Amino acid sequence: KGSARRDRLLADLAARKSDFFLKVAQNAHRRLKPAEMVPPTLADFPQKALFTKYLEKQGGYTGFQRDQGLTMWLLGHVADQFLMEDFKGAQEMLALAMVAIEQSAMDNGKWEVAWILALQEDPPQQLFAHRPQATNPRLRAFGPLCPADWGATALAYIKELDLLSSRRAEALPKKQGGGKTEEDSGDPA
Repeated sequence: KGSARRDRLLADLAARKSDFFLKVAQNAHRRLKPAEMVPPTLADFPQKALFTKYLEKQGGYTGFQRDQGLTMWLLGHVADQFLMEDFKGAQEMLALAMVAIEQSAMDNGKWEVAWILALQEDPPQQLFAHRPQATNPRLRAFGPLCPADWGATALAYIKELDLLSSRRAEALPKKQGGGKTEEDSGDPA
């Protein structure tokens, strides 16, 4: 079941029939403005920043996650440009993000030079604030931007993989006295 749903998502992605960006934008909108109606299409979103506002309000990139926060901040700018249908702006922001991430990787994860190359002002400190836990932690198995059906598909797929792995392990012959099985020896069966 999980594999079939995952295959459908992959097929939709390949055929460009998916609404991944719309669903993520809708989830960001829900978190920012829970009392407002969620725009049904990308064209219905206001022509202003959504993702950077979401990141600023939600935070959560504390401690060792600071580098991911910087990366997410850059991607938030790219997403905002796409949402506003400023494709040239999105291209430029994406190019800056790629240069910065590559530089950070070359500098062993350090962002001092990379951030300068990104041509960005310092992100708001709220980005690095602790994200409070949900009242019921069971309600949030995935990040707030992840649509529930994607999360359910991922969990079902993982469960299937675990089941197949355990069944395969049960079917393999047991090792006797520390000897190697056919799979361990590298000999083709």
